[in-house]
Amino acid sequence: MRRTKEQLIQDLNTALDFYKDNNVTVKSCSIKFNIDRHILSNYFKSKGIKINPNGKQNINSNIFNTIDTEEKAYWLGFLYADGNVLDNNTISLELSTVDKEHLIKFNYFLNKSLDIREDKNRVRCIFKDTTIKNSLVNLGCIPRKSLVLRFPKDKQVPKRLKRHFIRGYIDGDGSIYKSNNNIHISILGTEHFLENLVKYFKLKKRTLYKNNKNNNSNCYFIQFSGKLATEVIKLFYTDCTIKLDRKYNKFIEYEKQKWNTTRNSWFFKY
Repeated sequence: MRRTKEQLIQDLNTALDFYKDNNVTVKSCSIKFNIDRHILSNYFKSKGIKINPNGKQNINSNIFNTIDTEEKAYWLGFLYADGNVLDNNTISLELSTVDKEHLIKFNYFLNKSLDIREDKNRVRCIFKDTTIKNSLVNLGCIPRKSLVLRFPKDKQVPKRLKRHFIRGYIDGDGSIYKSNNNIHISILGTEHFLENLVKYFKLKKRTLYKNNKNNNSNCYFIQFSGKLATEVIKLFYTDCTIKLDRKYNKFIEYEKQKWNTTRNSWFFKY
């Protein structure tokens, strides 16, 4: 639906406030508010706003030096699952097109408007940064990690932030789905990673299943269902400020159907 003139002016002013308050680029504002970049740029200039001539910002290279916030723990977990770290200091993150907004969140987290490459099925951002690459390696997110990934130690991700790390990992390499009127979680990983994940949840030893879709000898998955799945989801979603909305909404919809609740469900505190 086309905007009316009044709606466009309102959206331009909202984008202007966001631009001034969040130190983002015109390009990222254009994506966020679905307004042509040139229209935005001309409007900002008409309001006396100086536009960055380079069209981009300096990335926060020290962002992963220490994991001391929920956001850092979450994105580290997400990169453990879906990120790709290369020896030449390249970092890339590729998602389904339905999760494009989540990739934009990652851009904002890094304080840089990265180019998002998009085709019919996938969206991808890729960048080079030596400091970030070295920090990720020190945190266990290493090149060619799929067969050797290990659950992070407390000195890498503090205990108080582990659940946010796990939420990021599950948002990347986990599935939340409904089957036989029950909620289920399935999580992919190496043997070491999944065994330590179970220990974190303080559960009895769980069966690890071989991932038949992958011939690798160290690719497994675990499953939780019913009440146990609800409790696990409750642990990593309660009081969170960042998540993959698509997966979160699956669980909320299940809760609405089963318990006739709303987003202000009994265990969600906002």
